[in-house]
Amino acid sequence: MAVQAALPLMDGALIEGPVFFDMTVDGAPGFKGRHRDRIVFPKDPKKRPFVHRYPDPDTEAYEKMIAQYARLRMGRRLPTRKPVSVVIWAFRAVPKSWSIRDREAALSGRILPTPKPDADNHSKVKDALKGIVWIDDAQVVDDHCYKRYSERPRWQIEVREYIPP
Repeated sequence: MAVQAALPLMDGALIEGPVFFDMTVDGAPGFKGRHRDRIVFPKDPKKRPFVHRYPDPDTEAYEKMIAQYARLRMGRRLPTRKPVSVVIWAFRAVPKSWSIRDREAALSGRILPTPKPDADNHSKVKDALKGIVWIDDAQVVDDHCYKRYSERPRWQIEVREYIPP
């Protein structure tokens, strides 16, 4: 009861529609690396040193690859303007050093991938979809990221538009 009171209009306010966009990207799921910083000392002695902040080059390249693949999947469709629900599956490889018993447990879901990166960091793959699948990240009203082990490491991303009842 307390949840319903705290979330007015949630009962029947929106209906999750059919899949608007989905894609699978084979390979180990990437994650967002930290921004890099460097101190720049200008040649002009009158100018003061400053900190230049730039994105992690590996992250930038990975996001460009995801964005390019998303553009191919979208084809000629325009980005949605509706609220969306995003489900991200980050399937990670089982460590090769694990025993057969642990490997089977991981593949059956009895052991879950708790090492870094965390699900929130995997979820940042959404940044690569801005302007391609949706106009702005603010349209994402439901966001779920699941980390699991698999023999086939990959991303699976599914986007559904919400439609009025």
